[in-house]
Amino acid sequence: MKLNNIVTKLWVIMTILVLVVIGIAGAAQTSFMEGLYYHQQARQLKALGNKVADIAKAEQDTATLDSKVALIADLYDLRKF
Repeated sequence: MKLNNIVTKLWVIMTILVLVVIGIAGAAQTSFMEGLYYHQQARQLKALGNKVADIAKAEQDTATLDSKVALIADLYDLRKF
């Protein structure tokens, strides 16, 4: 394959440009999706925390509160944390 041929040079340049554009678009999309995912997870955890806090405020018996919190932890699979 001759590199002096103008067609070959154009193909190489076009391929490089396409790869660069795809790389930049992929990096931007990845960054956007990660931010969106973490924002959504933070919102869900805040809502769960608020619900648990409301339950804790309303419950007078500590044993019942412990069982309710344990049930919530089991439902959301939070025991591993």
